[in-house]
Amino acid sequence: MSLDNGTRSEHRDCRVPIAGKTRVYLRVVVRDRDMTFYHSPDGVEWSSIGPVFDASKLSDEYCGSGRFTGAFVGITAQDFDLRRTHADFDYFDYKEM
Repeated sequence: MSLDNGTRSEHRDCRVPIAGKTRVYLRVVVRDRDMTFYHSPDGVEWSSIGPVFDASKLSDEYCGSGRFTGAFVGITAQDFDLRRTHADFDYFDYKEM
């Protein structure tokens, strides 16, 4: 899901089935203006998720309302299908390359 100057988009083509998996690794790589998301069942073999996103939108200059406070990185999970499921996160690691 993304919010682009007030326009909310759900990227349904970016969904990855995880039923039956006990562990899933997630990664985002930002190179210049390109931001690509990945998933892996083992933390070794990675597959991209969805399109390459424009990371330059994560800036004060791009924000049309003037209320953007800068880019943050984190992890969260939402159960939009109301299946009353949850996600447990073992760790979060940030590496500047």
